[in-house]
Amino acid sequence: MILPTDIPSRAEIDRLLEYRDPSSVSIYLPTDPASNGDPERIELKTLAARASSQLHEAGVAAKVVRQVEDEIEYLNDDRSGANQHR
Repeated sequence: MILPTDIPSRAEIDRLLEYRDPSSVSIYLPTDPASNGDPERIELKTLAARASSQLHEAGVAAKVVRQVEDEIEYLNDDRSGANQHR
């Protein structure tokens, strides 16, 4: 079975590498094509909580931290790709 994968383009990677902002967050999450996605969603929540804590500790405004949390929550709730293969 071939699963769809979002592979960033070189331009997207370059844009990410050049972007600098105190409220930037990078989360690296290994995935397994054979997984139903549940372990990855749990790990994403764990890593998102850690990122939120680090942003708060760095003095980032609560409103900005909430925006980051909302974006991560959106990714975690996006099950359309996972549901195609169940």
